[in-house]
Amino acid sequence: MAEVTREDIGKVHSRLDTLVEEQTKSRIAIGKIETHLKMMPAPQSRPCPQHLELKADFDSHIENHKETKRLWQTPVVGMLIHLVELGTVALVTWLFVR
Repeated sequence: MAEVTREDIGKVHSRLDTLVEEQTKSRIAIGKIETHLKMMPAPQSRPCPQHLELKADFDSHIENHKETKRLWQTPVVGMLIHLVELGTVALVTWLFVR
């Protein structure tokens, strides 16, 4: 094994001193950041009340749309609409043929 000299020990200690100084600087910077964060106002709650109101309005609109869609998709209404379409096509065809 190689022998350790006083110079090697001195280099290790100088590196450790540099490391401790930088850690101290980091801790000071983190302390400053924490202080600034404590002084800042609290962020708004998410989602904001306006967003909740808008979502409620949108949900009620979608419910109304679903009810209307269900009404038009019943078989009786669908059959009536189909008959009107067939009548329109027959009328237009009769007008062209005549």
